[in-house]
Amino acid sequence: MIRSHVFGVRFRKEFDHSMLSRQAGMDRYVHNRLLEIFRDEYRRCGTADTSLHRINTWYTDLRNETGPEWMRQSVSDMTRQILYDLGRHYGQYIETEHTKAAGMGPRVRWGEPHFKRRGDRISIPLKITHDNTHGDARFTGERTVRIAKMGEIRLSRPFPVPNYRPKSARLYQTSDGKWRIAISCEEPDPEPYAGEPVLVGVDRNIGNVATPDHIIVPPYKMVRRMRNAERTAGRAQRIASRRQKPDRTRRKPGSKRWARAQRRAARNRRRAADIRHTTSHKISRVIADTATHVAVENINTQNMTKSAKGTKEKPGRRVAQKSGLNRSITEQCWGLLVTLLAYKLAGGVIRVPAAYTSQRCPACGFTDALNRDCREFLCLLCWNHSHADRNAARNIEDTGARMLGRPCRRGSIPSPLHECPAIPAGGAHVKGRLDVEGSGMVSPQKRQASTGGVRPSGTVMLYHDV
Repeated sequence: MIRSHVFGVRFRKEFDHSMLSRQAGMDRYVHNRLLEIFRDEYRRCGTADTSLHRINTWYTDLRNETGPEWMRQSVSDMTRQILYDLGRHYGQYIETEHTKAAGMGPRVRWGEPHFKRRGDRISIPLKITHDNTHGDARFTGERTVRIAKMGEIRLSRPFPVPNYRPKSARLYQTSDGKWRIAISCEEPDPEPYAGEPVLVGVDRNIGNVATPDHIIVPPYKMVRRMRNAERTAGRAQRIASRRQKPDRTRRKPGSKRWARAQRRAARNRRRAADIRHTTSHKISRVIADTATHVAVENINTQNMTKSAKGTKEKPGRRVAQKSGLNRSITEQCWGLLVTLLAYKLAGGVIRVPAAYTSQRCPACGFTDALNRDCREFLCLLCWNHSHADRNAARNIEDTGARMLGRPCRRGSIPSPLHECPAIPAGGAHVKGRLDVEGSGMVSPQKRQASTGGVRPSGTVMLYHDV
């Protein structure tokens, strides 16, 4: 199993930043030269030779004979990986164009690679091994990595060395100027869970995540910080639109006020994204400490967030309202929550059909759209009354138990730790494990769920400072 871990980066004092900039410039130069060759071949012949043998031969000749002398200072493995990625991407683009010309719709539409510009964010591939025998990046400690010809960097947290085999890495710069390194690892396949399954149904909503017994809501302070960051980013983007922008054709840079507004917008977007990821990690940790298996609705978020503009012949209605709904859905990070649960759980994730989960009564099975009224659920046949989101989570859990195919026990969030008068009676704060940038696992093995009976229902609010 291959999984990527992302770490924050802090450069040591002896790190050669000028070599990092030169390597990025050399990679950009070689990338653009090879892309121009591919484009010329494709326009003349309708295809291009993107094989590894051709790329290696071309780069070796360019580096040692026909190219500029300063190219010999580059780290060869880094530059070759850039060219390999370009060749694979351009081959996929040619295949897409041929499929479209044949009248068949391609499954994935690959666009044409573009030229790299000076000033673009830096992204450098690295080759790293678990035993440090070869490669242009090596571990020199639990939190330190040495990069060839550049120096040593320090990771934001220790790397989980046991049972993890690093294969490759990528040092890149985010939109707000921060540096990250993503390390792809080959991890041992998890052993099938042999104990008694503990199942919890999860209903993902806007503003909360519901289980049959609890409703998990992020604290208002965290939501307010995220909204403020997004509002500040939008304001900075509008300011940047009125400033002097860079002109690529004339090689004229933008004004300093434009650059300052762009940095401010990128910094606040990153801050909002970090808050969303933090919330997803906390919620997933609370659920993973409770159950071994989780049942969720099998929904396609991409289809749910399509624009309602329509076409000129058939224009859409309530476009602004649908745009706000799409923004609210994407803010919840439903897909990220399922991804985090998939590796934090001892068992796995069960995807159940989403149809009628909010309209069906779990007690008698009666299904009707009138059963649900906003946040309240009242069965018109047996008069079963409950919260609508908790009722949907119960239906999801029942369907997941049938799809699991073996006896299981229903899980529940642990007992409240502190009473909270600001939320409905019976509410509580529950601490969740937090690891914003990476896996959220404290050991290479998956944590197994805690056991216990049915806990009283209530609203659970996550700590904002965990």
